[in-house]
Amino acid sequence: IKDESELEEFIAKHFAKAKTAQLLRRFALAFEHLRYHSVPKYRLLYILAKLTQYVDLQAYPEESKNSSLKSYIEGPDIEHVFPKKPSLAAKDEFGDCDDPEIVNYLGNLVLLQKSINRKDGNKPYSEKQKGYSDSKFLWTKILGGKDKALVGKDTYIDRAVKKCEDYPEWNEYAVKKRQDEIGRLARVIWGLDDQHRPE
Repeated sequence: IKDESELEEFIAKHFAKAKTAQLLRRFALAFEHLRYHSVPKYRLLYILAKLTQYVDLQAYPEESKNSSLKSYIEGPDIEHVFPKKPSLAAKDEFGDCDDPEIVNYLGNLVLLQKSINRKDGNKPYSEKQKGYSDSKFLWTKILGGKDKALVGKDTYIDRAVKKCEDYPEWNEYAVKKRQDEIGRLARVIWGLDDQHRPE
């Protein structure tokens, strides 16, 4: 290193990448461990709103660009897909679970209109899927069946739907898989996706 510019280049090359990699690990770990009670409800609602809004923006770019985050925060409920107080049918359908906190995973949460949430309550996933299909939020609608959310061939909506996972069943594996999906989506939303990773 002979001058200040070479020093700055050296620091950027060797230390900035390490710092970015550390940030990515911390971010991924934070989303992996995010639970219903681990952050204040208003922050949890903000996170779910940002995720939901992002999917809508991908599907409806013209209609959604005038839609503020406020419309995602004020109005909908935070819905537990596997209910906090499940019916016997919901427990049976969900199956055995090794993790008693599974109901509070971020992967088990979705934004849903209050009227649909009240109607479906503690029912099994297979019975809630109709309500999810009726949701105004595409990311929630996909839980009603990915094939039902498609509208044509290679539309913005179809491309957005295809980027999301399909969950024909809801069990411990599905919740954890969706938790991972949320982490990947969050990295894109907050600018920490693969394009921003160090080499």
